[in-house]
Amino acid sequence: NKSMLLWLIAGFSFWFLVIITGGSDYFIVYYIVIDLLFGISVWKNRYSIHDKLMNWKVSKLPKFLILGYGMVLFEELFAALSYTLTEGFTLTLYLERIRQYWALNLLIFTGFYLAWYFLLKRYRYSYQEVFFVAGPWGLFAESVIFYPPFIAFFQAPLTIFVYGLMITLPMLSIDLDSDLKEKKELRGLIKYPLSLLIIFLFSIIPFLVVVSLKASYPWLFPPT
Repeated sequence: NKSMLLWLIAGFSFWFLVIITGGSDYFIVYYIVIDLLFGISVWKNRYSIHDKLMNWKVSKLPKFLILGYGMVLFEELFAALSYTLTEGFTLTLYLERIRQYWALNLLIFTGFYLAWYFLLKRYRYSYQEVFFVAGPWGLFAESVIFYPPFIAFFQAPLTIFVYGLMITLPMLSIDLDSDLKEKKELRGLIKYPLSLLIIFLFSIIPFLVVVSLKASYPWLFPPT
């Protein structure tokens, strides 16, 4: 999608300009690794990845969740690094933040992945639709929609691509063109809001679990 790629380039250009002009944003490291290095690698090898995952002899739901949780564990290594750099990096602090962000996001993303598995089993989607429907959920989950509009405009594509990549490996483990007769075809005006609503509903219980645990065991999770 050329327009989305141009928007992503604009987003990176803006944050690079902020850094060049004296701003401090260590999260650019995170987005370079996830959106650029990891994202380009997955895109270039998407067909071979899809074939390998389809041939992986594991039941569909466990495979889907293993890949999703694996992506969370990988991605949070760099999220924790970016946070730690803003706090004053030490190895001890970095390892502590990894543990905390793993605990938080393995719980939070459970709803995200279970919702997508539910949706992909019941409704027809293209791979591109899944990638870019996941993105707007990220704008809500990461509170980007509440940023000042100017900042949100340049932050949005970076977040959209992160959340698209969070679902990419699980998505590639499923043949979206199979069992089409058993899946419903929904129009975009219904499909996309419904998808986001289902993700929201599936995320309520994991969110409440995190809130409850954080109230009793605040040390389990990151301070912010």
